[in-house]
Amino acid sequence: MDQIKVIIGTEVYGLDKIGTVNKELTNFKDASNSVQDSLGGMSVKALASAAAVTALSVAVTKATSESLEYLKTLETSQLGIAAAYMTAGKYYDAATGKELKNEAALHAARAEAQQMMEELQVANIQTTATLDELIKGYQTALPVAMAKGFNKEQVKDFTVAITQASGAIGLPMFQLPQEIRALLTGDIDQNARIGQVLGLRNSDIEQYKGNADGLFTFLMGKLEAYKVAGAAAQHTMEGLWSNTKDIALKAGGAAFQPLFEQVKYELEEITKYIVTIDEKTKKITWNQGFLDGVTAIRSGIVSTVAEFYRMNMLLDKIGGSITSHG
Repeated sequence: MDQIKVIIGTEVYGLDKIGTVNKELTNFKDASNSVQDSLGGMSVKALASAAAVTALSVAVTKATSESLEYLKTLETSQLGIAAAYMTAGKYYDAATGKELKNEAALHAARAEAQQMMEELQVANIQTTATLDELIKGYQTALPVAMAKGFNKEQVKDFTVAITQASGAIGLPMFQLPQEIRALLTGDIDQNARIGQVLGLRNSDIEQYKGNADGLFTFLMGKLEAYKVAGAAAQHTMEGLWSNTKDIALKAGGAAFQPLFEQVKYELEEITKYIVTIDEKTKKITWNQGFLDGVTAIRSGIVSTVAEFYRMNMLLDKIGGSITSHG
């Protein structure tokens, strides 16, 4: 049988580099084998220590992330509640009696909202709901209940009571806003589980039209037994586990508050660097230094893509040359 010899000159499309690449691959293989041998020589104790450090790093990262998310929830919720307070009523200067407007009104509303947030954090320990679920429940109830004539404290007490009732009957907390609206508006249908459990009819709510205190007293009376059961639920495994997580988040939030404020400051500085807003013209001016940086990054990406394209063309030519010589 004839022997077929394939001879390729090194001058063909840079094939002289193949030997260098092969050498580098060999070096990489040798280095990999060396690392593997080193790992094989490590003691079990050393590997266990490395695993422990990795686990600790993951745990710290998760705790930091969850704590910052907790603080973000508190801050955003406080602002949302303050806005609802401003919509529902007016604020006045204690010294002059003049009505507060805009930023001054928001400042007063946020102070009141902050106090309510602290009360909700206490109530959080008394329910199986997360703080986020409890806050959403309060925010859902706030406009509807205040339109009915409830004051802010009554809204909070009603929210906590219906949340405890939800925990007592095993109602998923994501259904809480729907249950709150049903009881306050008298729109109790087959989907309103708490209304059904309490034996309420739409006419029961309708009879207190225009009588906010009467409606509040009636609903709280109906919820009383479930408030007691909800409080007892805190001593179950689910309740204790829920409270433990809530306390851990609260502690993490307190620990990471300085970091949270620093991150906010840095983000604000970055925003200022990127754009400037002209308050008179209401237009955005992009920082030229930032745009130059974006252009440089874009050029770098284009160059990299072009280089990969040229490399791909080279490999295609090399493959074609090998085929033709064969």
